[in-house]
Amino acid sequence: MFRDPERKRPETSKTDQGNPIVGLIPPADPGYHDLALPQRADAEKAAQQWQRLAVELRQYREGQMRDWQGVDEALIARHFLGAATAEDQQKLQAALQDPNGKVARCLTMLEELLTDPSPLESPSIKPHD
Repeated sequence: MFRDPERKRPETSKTDQGNPIVGLIPPADPGYHDLALPQRADAEKAAQQWQRLAVELRQYREGQMRDWQGVDEALIARHFLGAATAEDQQKLQAALQDPNGKVARCLTMLEELLTDPSPLESPSIKPHD
C-alpha cells in the first residue's frame, strides 16, 4: 500500500493522538492505492501473450512436422551417416513420396553438396592498397 501523493492525509482523531502506531499503519481511505494492481494487470497481459505465443509455436511445429512427414534434421543426419534405423528409413521413404517434395529436394541438395568432388569456390580476396 502506497500513499497517493496528490491526496492529503486525513486528520487524526483525538483518540489517535499519542498513539505510537498512528502513522505506521495507513488509514483505510481512498487516498491509498495498491500500486501492485497495474503490475498484476501487466503480468496477466504478459502471461496471455506468452500463452498465445506458445500456441502459435506449437501450431508452427505441427505444420512443420506435417510438411516434413516427421523427418527432422537428426533423422537426415543419421541417414547420411549410415546410422538410420529401419524405422528411420521407412519414414524417409514415405516422405519421399510426398507430392510437395520438401524432403526429396532437401536430400537431393545435401547429396549434391556431400558428393561434389570440387571444393566450394571462395571469392578471391584482394588486399587493400
